[in-house]
Amino acid sequence: MPILSKVNRRDLAGEVFYLHRLALDALREGDSAWAQALGRHIYRVYQKYRLRGLVRIKSLVCKKCSMPLHPAYTLKVRLRSRESGRFVVYTCRACGHSWRKVVR
Repeated sequence: MPILSKVNRRDLAGEVFYLHRLALDALREGDSAWAQALGRHIYRVYQKYRLRGLVRIKSLVCKKCSMPLHPAYTLKVRLRSRESGRFVVYTCRACGHSWRKVVR
């Protein structure tokens, strides 16, 4: 892993968000292949430089298909309540992968 200062990590986090914005623009224009390629690149940068504290990759890119996530285009968000508690169910519209997050 390359040694990075906090300033460089913040710059990389800014670039990750910029790439995510480009991917969302590609989705709006209908170019899902380019958006998915950008999603894979975002994931690689995230893993290479270990940007865990600065960027939440789960909210940006689908873990299964690398499609950029946006609620209006590629992400379905549902609220569920059961005896075990409340949680939010996220579902990728591109591949169908879903995951949950507990809400307090």
